[in-house]
Amino acid sequence: MKLGKWIGALMLLLILGLGAVCDAQEVNVPFTWNGKGTGFLMEKDGINSLDFNLKISVDQDGIVSGETSTDDGNAAIERLYYTESSEGVRQLVLVIRVQGDDPVLYLLVGRAMKNRLFYGEVFTKKFEKDGSVEKELNIGDKTAAQFSEEGFPDSVKKAMKASKLIGCFKVSGDFSK
Repeated sequence: MKLGKWIGALMLLLILGLGAVCDAQEVNVPFTWNGKGTGFLMEKDGINSLDFNLKISVDQDGIVSGETSTDDGNAAIERLYYTESSEGVRQLVLVIRVQGDDPVLYLLVGRAMKNRLFYGEVFTKKFEKDGSVEKELNIGDKTAAQFSEEGFPDSVKKAMKASKLIGCFKVSGDFSK
């Protein structure tokens, strides 16, 4: 077996094994979920890994707040899209904006297993204050948005199409008390 296939099979077993031993939790607002993650990003000089912390909070009114943090700084969560849990798995899309001289949007598109393991792909694009993608995503509206398991909302599909796939991520976490 080639090394890449072996690593892929090992990661799948790890993900499935972690999901099997975790108990599903019902999500009731308000809640805060904290996790530690690693992203693997394709950059000009190759694949680089990035360790980060992730905090997602949703208040009683469904308003999302939170951030990702690395050694280089913090980035705010702008939007959260989610599906209902089906057999302990739900789809999630986090839209994160990095501020600064050259602001950037990141989309973390993936699945959450048993509400403890969130993994998927990372997309990015330059943030444009009055851009069509930003308007479609309704940046500024911090309300969590539910979508059906049949497919992503049109706004997310357009954002993914307008963005560049740059890597993958995994985050392990849990609800805080």
